Amino acid sequence: AALMQACGEGTHWDDVEQACLTIETCEEDLDGDGIVGINNLLELLSSFGSECVIEPETAEWTCGDPMNYHGYDYATVQIGEQCWFAENLQSHSTQNGFEFELVSTEEDWQANYDSNTPTICHPMFFDGFEDDYGVLYNLFAILDENVCPTGWHVPSDENWMEMETYLGIPATALTDNEERQSYLLAPSIKDSDLWDGTNTTGFTAVPSGEKAGNPGFSDVGNSAAWLTTTQASGYSSFIGRTLTDWEDYIGRGFYYERGGYSIRCLKD
Repeated sequence: AALMQACGEGTHWDDVEQACLTIETCEEDLDGDGIVGINNLLELLSSFGSECVIEPETAEWTCGDPMNYHGYDYATVQIGEQCWFAENLQSHSTQNGFEFELVSTEEDWQANYDSNTPTICHPMFFDGFEDDYGVLYNLFAILDENVCPTGWHVPSDENWMEMETYLGIPATALTDNEERQSYLLAPSIKDSDLWDGTNTTGFTAVPSGEKAGNPGFSDVGNSAAWLTTTQASGYSSFIGRTLTDWEDYIGRGFYYERGGYSIRCLKD
């Protein structure tokens, strides 16, 4: 008797099985009490004439699925334990809607740096590269914690080193530029359509150039550069990464703080 009373709602005690079994109900038994009665009729009548809406199942997002940000679907890729955007950011605003100033002259670019204004430009100041190469961001846009979607961020130097370690660069070479040159891994992260890589990682780096000098650009088609959020110890410069036509290693160095660079968002 005690076991029978222990059976929960929707179950019953079965003497043969000596266990609580689920009450099997038919489709018409709307309240699941095992009886098709007046309560079922009243429940059906209460919804008579209403639209029958079936909620679609929402699939859980996984790395490799597109990541929609401001209406654009960014490709993503898993590299080791990290999930990266597989293309450069092209957003003109932060996740909370703050619009970056888009400039098209050297004078405006430098003036905005002097006023600490988050700013973007098209590569070479020419519109038309954006779909393939993204836009270039100044230091203040790169350091804005909301520039990437919620749950994503601009990578630090350490984040890049984690990927490079996974690709095969030993710890001793990560901060030693001379030793780093022995590890010819750049083709594995370069795009095979818009550039000269094999893209075996799926990172799909494109030659988006950079806003390099004052005045000056590193041409679209020859190189790419990403600034990290890590400031070089004892310097105003920040650490970044470069890929070029003429080198097959992933360059690391202290980068011009007034420059403009691509962004690759990384999953938190």
